[in-house]
Amino acid sequence: MAESGRVVVVREMAVVFGGMTMRVATVSIVHPSSTIAGKEVAEGLILELGAAPRCILLFVSSRHDPRSVMDGLGRRLPDDTIVVGCSSFGEINAEEALTGSVTAMGFTDIDCAAYKVDHVLPDGRAAGRELAKRAKAFEPNILITFADGIMGSPAELVRGMQDVLGTKFPIVGGVAAEHLAFERTYEIHGREVLSGGAVALALRGKMAIATAAKSGFQPVGNVRTVTRVEGKNLILELDGVPALRIYKEFLGQTVRDQQMVGIEFPLLCVPNLDGDYMDSDDRTNVVRVVRKLDEERGGLLLSSEIAVGSKVRLTCSTKDDLLEAAGIAVNEALEKVPKPDVALIFGCACRKLILGSRYQEEIRRAFRCLDAAIPKVGFYTYGELSPVRDTTVCHDATFTVVLLGS
Repeated sequence: MAESGRVVVVREMAVVFGGMTMRVATVSIVHPSSTIAGKEVAEGLILELGAAPRCILLFVSSRHDPRSVMDGLGRRLPDDTIVVGCSSFGEINAEEALTGSVTAMGFTDIDCAAYKVDHVLPDGRAAGRELAKRAKAFEPNILITFADGIMGSPAELVRGMQDVLGTKFPIVGGVAAEHLAFERTYEIHGREVLSGGAVALALRGKMAIATAAKSGFQPVGNVRTVTRVEGKNLILELDGVPALRIYKEFLGQTVRDQQMVGIEFPLLCVPNLDGDYMDSDDRTNVVRVVRKLDEERGGLLLSSEIAVGSKVRLTCSTKDDLLEAAGIAVNEALEKVPKPDVALIFGCACRKLILGSRYQEEIRRAFRCLDAAIPKVGFYTYGELSPVRDTTVCHDATFTVVLLGS
């Protein structure tokens, strides 16, 4: 491997997973050359696994050219190695969180298949149905999904997948990200790099699956009802009152003093699931970031869609609240799968922004709850896909974890 690049090769482990004995390794490379970074990731995985991986989960910093990364990766891997991944705002390996890396988890002898749709527009729900139809024939136990969120609606994509697979089928993953330009993200399938599409890795076999999603944002004030929405994500009225007026009255001087106000003070809402609104139950609440204060319309433009009749609350938090939530999420998942073989982490770019230099502490808090030898990988996303009451929904500003065991 090139000495000019920072090489982080993280633990390899043999596990029994999905009824098969396999080896798993996570490798991160930080190198100014995208091609070399891709090549060295492949070499690192082969070295640690003792053979070319059957499958790779790949997360590429948006500071890299993903096609050059794939060119380097492809020079060292067999053509039949399955690769699924996306661009990222930050990468997570088995030891830490990084910025500017190419990070991959490689598996040998895993029963899996990869699927894609080239475009999530103009009809995200139809794209989700198509993706799920292709995967359904494989009879998977879980789909790890990465979707474009700039050119389409991940929520619509998930609903389309659920039309085919059922609402209780586990769909996990995240929305492809970049470094906050909100211009273009990338999805990776095999040797192909997409933009505006969605990809999924289907895993099959006997396995235990546990998921958890925690934000750390604390609800405050009254429960309010969304009474007027324009488009899918511009709230114009709460309880018949201009939404921006309520938001400003709650935050006061903060609105004028902080450019990141919509990220630091998001809304908590309840997805369209069976059951009553539980305003004190963190297992039910889903975060929606306020992307823009619409002064002209008096509204709040959210990062994701919201329906008239939804119940919402305003929130506040400290950095310590967010850090604590990461550990809580992992411990909640461990209650369901106490001895996992693999851990996948999908955290929101908003959290990385809020935490600043402490974002690596979030990962340390989470990993402190896990056996150090467990292979881990993940990335910082533009939105997280994780179940709430066993039904996958799209989250913002949330720390999500997936534990897979035998």
